[in-house]
Amino acid sequence: MNARAKAIRLAILGIGSMYDDASSFLRAGLRSRTDLSNLRDQGIVGNICSLFYDHNGNFYRFDINHRIIGIELNDLRNIPLSIGIARGISKVPAILGASQGKFVKVLVTDDVAAQAVIEWWWLQSK
Repeated sequence: MNARAKAIRLAILGIGSMYDDASSFLRAGLRSRTDLSNLRDQGIVGNICSLFYDHNGNFYRFDINHRIIGIELNDLRNIPLSIGIARGISKVPAILGASQGKFVKVLVTDDVAAQAVIEWWWLQSK
């Protein structure tokens, strides 16, 4: 963890979706539908700080992450309080991947996404 990342005590993070209807990258014109489809084909389900991860929170294997300058997803795990924000059913895979990767410690969401996340965790516990 670099010195600047070590100094972070609180992070408020948007959890991004790879679905066309919820992708801020697509809305901003930074990625095309084809780009998103190609990323989904690689197993990517979400992004935080423009870094992409799969449903298990793995991010090292994705070449796209090697072109981003900023905080590393690994460093987010060491921030004492990291708050992830995401809403809607299309964000559920990204929320679960962020949770599996331990990138966020607190989730701010809506009832629809919360219910889906709770159901997923309940099914996994059986």
